[in-house]
Amino acid sequence: MSRTTTKHDSAPREALRLLIADDNPDDVDLCVRDLRKSGIAFQAGTVSTREEFARKLREQPVDIVLSDYRMKGWAGMDALAIVKEVCPDVPLILLTGTLGDDLAVECIKNGVTDYVLKDQLARLPMAIRRAQDKRSLREAETRALAALRESEEHYRTLVQNAPEAIVVLDVERGKFIDCNDNALRLFRVAREELIHFGPAEVSSPC
Repeated sequence: MSRTTTKHDSAPREALRLLIADDNPDDVDLCVRDLRKSGIAFQAGTVSTREEFARKLREQPVDIVLSDYRMKGWAGMDALAIVKEVCPDVPLILLTGTLGDDLAVECIKNGVTDYVLKDQLARLPMAIRRAQDKRSLREAETRALAALRESEEHYRTLVQNAPEAIVVLDVERGKFIDCNDNALRLFRVAREELIHFGPAEVSSPC
């Protein structure tokens, strides 16, 4: 069975959407209670089985997953595998009673964003904010790369359709590194040849 816990009856639109995977209701209540104390605005759906977890991820948007490390019949790393398949950009924070250093490092290497010991839940709000920051940074980088690709495509379209012969020169090497089709027609060479040339090789003799 799943249930939904909210910070208040009418959560604001900007409330953080959490999905908590844990088969211990008492642990879930403690987690939610600590988050309420932190002042973080959130909506929290809870699940206890692998099937519920996968269904929730597919049916509703989630900002951050909080998962117990050990549950009956499945584990936090199973939850991570489902997250990677369904919504790989969503951070997952492990909640655990104990987790040795070696295992913690292994979990982080496998893609876990962070982990919080259940007897140190006061750390959870900080871990959540840090996970938000990391996700925001990744999204900003993705947008920047998309904008760069769009800019490069726009530049290439302008250059390629320009009526003039255009070449791009690497000043340090003294060699061409790009050109449009009009430049190839003007110099009567293939693109593969032109990028090995410099201005001297294509200049008309005086």
